[in-house]
Amino acid sequence: MKYPPQDKWLDKVESIGESSLEGLHAPELRRENKKLIAENKQPKEMNADKELKIMLMERLLKKVTTMEEKTVGTRIYRRRHPQDTVLRHLMIPRSTYYYKPPQGIKSKGRPVSSHTMKKDQTWATNEEVISDIKEILSEEFVDYGYLKTTHALRQQCGYIISPKKVYRLMEENKLLNHPTKPKLSKRLGSKS
Repeated sequence: MKYPPQDKWLDKVESIGESSLEGLHAPELRRENKKLIAENKQPKEMNADKELKIMLMERLLKKVTTMEEKTVGTRIYRRRHPQDTVLRHLMIPRSTYYYKPPQGIKSKGRPVSSHTMKKDQTWATNEEVISDIKEILSEEFVDYGYLKTTHALRQQCGYIISPKKVYRLMEENKLLNHPTKPKLSKRLGSKS
């Protein structure tokens, strides 16, 4: 009876006969057994690798996102495929696979200040600064942006304040003048 090539040892047992195996020494049998197990293992690994490639290519052709790729990779890994092989076929770096975004961190940098210093070494709250900005902008013929407003706050009110802070405060309170684009007529090149 003929067996598939990975089962050569069955052919060998039939040709030699079980009675002749009894005469062999145990170490020889162990060596022969290890050799046959190694021969049997190679085609199985090759088949598993080919099946893995085919499955991954089918998944990738469906245009899955990286998170879906990650879960597919995890599922395949659970099916006893080596993790490095799965990640290599998915073309996902190990660092991406293991990355976990930080929990609970909203933004980086310094916390937003709630007070501003004046030249006379006293402190004013942001609400006071906003009321002074509104006073400056409420004057007749005043159409300042945040830079001119910063200059006015320094000159008139005596604040030690940066333009970035003035911009943030004006933006939070909708006091910025956003430039508008001139409306163009439907005819090309002429303004209405």
